[in-house]
Amino acid sequence: MNPEDLLEYIRPFTNLFNKKKFEKLPERRKWDHKINLTEEAPKELNAKAYAMTIKEEEALNQWLDKQLKAGLIVESKSRYVVDSKP
Repeated sequence: MNPEDLLEYIRPFTNLFNKKKFEKLPERRKWDHKINLTEEAPKELNAKAYAMTIKEEEALNQWLDKQLKAGLIVESKSRYVVDSKP
């Protein structure tokens, strides 16, 4: 997308949405954290954050696969991950 195609008020912020910048994760910061669950936490949660249609879920899975292959995201090590793929 060209900056000229954007609304006037958004143009000064095009540098924030640069695809090249997104291809690299930011450096670790002192405020980065992880959540350590207690032993009393339930072993599984049988719920999704929000409902999706089958088409939406397929599109999400395709996007996630693409991001994983590109190394832009990593698989979760959480015991609460639900494998939605058949």
